[in-house]
Amino acid sequence: MTSLTDWRLWVVATPMLLVATGAAQPALAQCDNVPLLTITDSVCDVDAPCEITIVLDTAQANVASVAATIGDGSVLACTGNCSTGEAAANGSCTLNAANCRFIVVDLAPPLEAFGNGDVAHAEVVCSERGLHLIDLRDVSFGNTQGLPVDGCSAPGVIQCGEDPCSTAVCGAPITMATPPKSSDALFTLRSAVGSEACLACSCDVDDDGQIAASDALRVLRAAVGLGETLSCPAA
Repeated sequence: MTSLTDWRLWVVATPMLLVATGAAQPALAQCDNVPLLTITDSVCDVDAPCEITIVLDTAQANVASVAATIGDGSVLACTGNCSTGEAAANGSCTLNAANCRFIVVDLAPPLEAFGNGDVAHAEVVCSERGLHLIDLRDVSFGNTQGLPVDGCSAPGVIQCGEDPCSTAVCGAPITMATPPKSSDALFTLRSAVGSEACLACSCDVDDDGQIAASDALRVLRAAVGLGETLSCPAA
C-alpha cells in the first residue's frame, strides 16, 4: 500500500495551464502573475443550446481584449451567439460558429481595461453525453494600446446530460463508495493537475471553490482510515 509519505513525493500542486499569446510561450511558473482566462463548470442538455461563461483574472494587468477557441470541436459546437459579461461591459463579443473562436474587445474610445470576472457568455451545443474537460485554445490578450499581453488559460468541466451531482458521492468520483478508495484519490489528483475532468460536488472535498492536490490528499487520508472529514459543495 502506498504510504502518505510516498504520496506526497509525487503530488503535483500546480495546475496545468494552457499558455496564451501567439508569441513565445511563458514558462508554466510565470502563469501565476499574468492574466488567466477560464471556463466555469457548466451542466448542459445534450443537443440543446447552452450558455457557458468565460472568466478573466487580469492579475492587475491592463487587458482590453481577449480571444480564444473553445475546445477542439469534438464535443462542442457553437451557435454564434455571444454576449459580454460584467467585467467587460464596455466591450463587444463576437463568436464564430464555424470554429468556436470568440473575441471580446473594447473598440469605443476611450478604451477601458476589463475588470476581474465574467467577460463573455457563449452559446454552445454539446453532442456527447458525459463529463468533458474543455480547454481554451490559442488564447490571446491585448491592452488598451493595442499591444499583446502575455497570459494563460485553464480548462473547465462541462457535463452533457443529467446533473451528475444528484448521485455524486463526495470524494469518490470513480467508485462512489463510502469511504472512498485510493483510486478516487488518484483521479482527484489527476483532476487537480488538469488531466481529468471532475465536478466540484465529487472532488472539491474541502469546499474551498477549487480542486487541488490537497483535495486528493484528503481523499487518500479518508481512504486509509485516518478519519478525514470530506465536505463537497452541493453542485
